[in-house]
Amino acid sequence: MEARRFAYVGWGNENMKGHFWVIIWTLATLLPGIGQESAVLRFDTMFTIKGTLKYNFMQFDQDISANNKITSNRPLDLGIGFGYKDFSFGFSVNIPFLYDQNVSKSNSFDFGFNCFFRNALFFEGLIKYYEGFHTEQFTLNGAEYGGEVGLKIIMSGISGEYLFNKEHSLRGIYNLDRKQRISNASFILGGGVFYSALYSDDAYVDENNYNQHTIYFGPNAGYSYIWILSNNFFLNILCILGINGSVKNNEFYFGFHALPKFAFGYHGVNWSFNAVITNTLLIAMQKIEFDNIINSGACSITFSRRF
Repeated sequence: MEARRFAYVGWGNENMKGHFWVIIWTLATLLPGIGQESAVLRFDTMFTIKGTLKYNFMQFDQDISANNKITSNRPLDLGIGFGYKDFSFGFSVNIPFLYDQNVSKSNSFDFGFNCFFRNALFFEGLIKYYEGFHTEQFTLNGAEYGGEVGLKIIMSGISGEYLFNKEHSLRGIYNLDRKQRISNASFILGGGVFYSALYSDDAYVDENNYNQHTIYFGPNAGYSYIWILSNNFFLNILCILGINGSVKNNEFYFGFHALPKFAFGYHGVNWSFNAVITNTLLIAMQKIEFDNIINSGACSITFSRRF
C-alpha cells in the first residue's frame, strides 16, 4: 500500500514529470543516430611511422604542339616520416643510381607540405629547384635536336582551398591519419599564388640568354570524389583549375594553373598504404598562344603503421 502510494505521489510531482519528458526528448533525438557511423573515422593512435618511395619530376615546354618537352632526370627518393597525434614530419634522400644513365643527373631540391584544418580548409605549398634537363632526340627541318639542355628552374607557391563537404576527408586519403568510410564528393573553392624563375644560356631554349621571372595569382575551383570500395580500399580523383593573372618580366599576361591528383589505397586496422600521383601545372599565355608551360609533380607509394 505504501509502495503504491509512493509511486502515485512521485508521479504526481511536477519535477518528476519534467524529468520524464526530458528523457523522452533525449531518446527521440539520439535513437535515429544509433547504428549510424560517421563518414570520417579518426584513428585512436598516438604514434605513426611512414615509409615512402617517390619519383619527383619537372618538365618545361615552350610549344604545346611540339614533342620537345624539356625534362628533369632525377633519382628516386626514399623517405621516412614520423607522426605524433596531429603533428607529423618526414624527410627523404635520393637513391643515387636510380636515374637515366644516358644523360646527366638533375641537381635538385624538392620540398612540399600540406596542412588540414577541421576537414574544411587545406593548404599546400612547394619549393623546388631543378638544374640539368634533357629532351628526346628529334628531327626538325632536316636537323637533329635533343640531348642535354642547360636550364635552371626555381618554382614556389601556395594554394588554399575550402571543402564544401566537411565529411569529405582528403586528409584520410593523402595523409593516411583518418579513414573515410562513406563514398562522397565535395566542391572546392580557393586560390593560389605561384612564382617561377627560369635561367638558360642554351640556344635550344632561347637564342639570347634566357632570364625570366613570372608571378601567377588567381582564384580556382574544383571537385573531388572519394570512392570507398570493398574490403577498405579507396580511390580518389581530384582536379582543381584556376585562372591566373601572370606578371612576366614586368609584362601582364593571362594564364591558368591546374592541380590534379589521383590516389588509390587501403586502410587496415593498424596500417595503411596509398599510391598517389600529383601535379602542379602552370601555363602563361602570350596573346592567345600558350607560352612557357611548367609541369611539376610526383608519383609516390607510402606505407603507414599506427601504434
